[in-house]
Amino acid sequence: MNNILSKVKEYLILIICGFISVISLVIIIPGIQSIFSTREEMTAKERTRDLYDQKIDILSSQNLPGIKKDLINSLLALPSSYDSPSLLNALEKIATASGVSISGLQFSQPSTAGGGEAVTTATKNTFALSTNSDYAHIIALFRNFENTLPLFTIENIGLRSGGEGSADLSLSFGISSYYQSLPTTLGDKTTPVADLAVSQKELLTALEGYSNYPLVPDTSGVGKTNPFK
Repeated sequence: MNNILSKVKEYLILIICGFISVISLVIIIPGIQSIFSTREEMTAKERTRDLYDQKIDILSSQNLPGIKKDLINSLLALPSSYDSPSLLNALEKIATASGVSISGLQFSQPSTAGGGEAVTTATKNTFALSTNSDYAHIIALFRNFENTLPLFTIENIGLRSGGEGSADLSLSFGISSYYQSLPTTLGDKTTPVADLAVSQKELLTALEGYSNYPLVPDTSGVGKTNPFK
């Protein structure tokens, strides 16, 4: 009789252990896994919420009229597309403001300009210009190119006398303009937002003092042979 009871107990223990194992596999283990999964999801959402809070703090502290002004100046300084008629019109305005008449112009092929891995690359367009004018007007021309929108850089300057008895100088130089395509997306919504660095803010402030010669084509004077006349 004792042997029978002992066997029954053994079987009961095995049955109970098996039942507990089944319960563990069916309910407990999936439940624990679900808890861990839920916790990971909550942690990820908390991180996303923190990023959103950071974005809200930075964006809410911005001066919207100031942002609009900085955006306009940035696009004036570095246009988003290349437009040769507009560039010609801007060059004409700068020359006119300097009291200079451009007598020669030669285009070159666009090339890549600037940038490391963290900097979006701009495209550089170079022109060869020539003119005859006196010293004061040539200096005025260079100064206007240094402090104007869009941005230009000057290189390969050649200067020689206009001839005996002439106060004019013969000037030739290369000038480069730049453009950079705008981003096609705003980026991932979870990407952290950084406020502008001090140097970037100083640059935007400096642009406010630059003369503005917008890239707007001159539609008058159909049939002109010289765009600078």
